[in-house]
Amino acid sequence: MDLLTDRQRQVIHQIYFQQRTQREVSRVFGITEPAVSKCISQAKQKMRRNAGRLTGVLQKGEIKRCVVKNQRKDNGMCCV
Repeated sequence: MDLLTDRQRQVIHQIYFQQRTQREVSRVFGITEPAVSKCISQAKQKMRRNAGRLTGVLQKGEIKRCVVKNQRKDNGMCCV
């Protein structure tokens, strides 16, 4: 999520990880509900646009090797 702005990262965290409503998030950040919705949409769009980078890595098998290495190192837990 390094490609997101601080605000986008915070809003996404509140919505998806803290399970807050858009209304609650709008109150926390002092912005309107439509602004929260726009922030979420823009963040999702950025992540979708950049998903191709991950797909390229997956096709090369780099992630698979990394996961296997980390699983052995961390007793079956993936820490990628």
